[in-house]
Parts: sequence; structure tokens; C-alpha cells
Amino acid sequence: MAGLEVPLLVGQIAASTTEWRGEEDSDWFGSAPHDIDPKRSVLIGELGYDRPIALDYRVEEPCVRFMTVDARWVKVADSIGALLQFLGMDVSS
Repeated sequence: MAGLEVPLLVGQIAASTTEWRGEEDSDWFGSAPHDIDPKRSVLIGELGYDRPIALDYRVEEPCVRFMTVDARWVKVADSIGALLQFLGMDVSS
């Protein structure tokens, strides 16, 4: 990734997360146990329209959650490292 793209990407993540933390529509938050707290999470991507991926910081090491089409926040990995390993990426270094 070129050096100029990284600050742009981080800026976009920051802007999305700021907007997310101000969200007031509770339909976005799901319901326990498939919920998320926008004030304790960071949006890191999406798998399509209105299907965000987030780091959930309600636990010591943030887990990775994905919002399904029926508004459930499903934990897909216990950590970023676990997600990368599941995807077959070498995270040993």
C-alpha cells in the first residue's frame, strides 16, 4: 500500500467510527447476545451495503464482529490475529 493511502484509509476509518459512535438508531446495535456498543467498538470494514465489520472492545482483546442482514452482531473471531490465521495468513512475525 502506498504511503499516501494509509493516512487516507485511517482517516476514513476514524470518520466512520466517529459517525458510528453518534448513532442513535438502536436497530443498528442488535440485541444480546448478538449486540454491540458503538461507543466501545471501531468499524474496520464492511462486506456490503449496511453489513459492517467491527472490533468490539468490550473484552480485553477486541474480538471481530460482523452485522448480519437481520441485525445480529455475530462474533467471527476472538481477535484480529485469529481472523488472519483463519484466512490463512502467516501472522507469526
